[in-house]
Amino acid sequence: MGTAQARDVLAERGDYRALHDLRDPRGYEMAAEWVRHAGPGVGGTELRLAVAIVGLSGDSRHVPTLLPLLEHPDPEVQYSAAYQLARLGVPEGERRLEEFASTPGFVHYLAAGANLAEIRRRRDGG
Repeated sequence: MGTAQARDVLAERGDYRALHDLRDPRGYEMAAEWVRHAGPGVGGTELRLAVAIVGLSGDSRHVPTLLPLLEHPDPEVQYSAAYQLARLGVPEGERRLEEFASTPGFVHYLAAGANLAEIRRRRDGG
């Protein structure tokens, strides 16, 4: 998928999304770097996407990058961080996901419950 030269061009451009799509591990690191430097005023789709890519890395070294986002002003960013942290086995992520799953007014409340069930199934070997 994609030549090495094309992936290098994407890396030079900082296109972590395309690198992730091509399964280039640089995409995970670049997304984590973007999240670390996004700042508390940044939210929205781009931040949630970067959080998802960081979590999909499966790399627990990124936990310190994701943990502060549990306190982000945007509840959807908090949810994304909680889900990815729970996927990485972080108890605080799972606890926060439980909170979202028990908050009917939260836009992703049903998804939070499904995500929580999926995480527990994987963790418990089911």
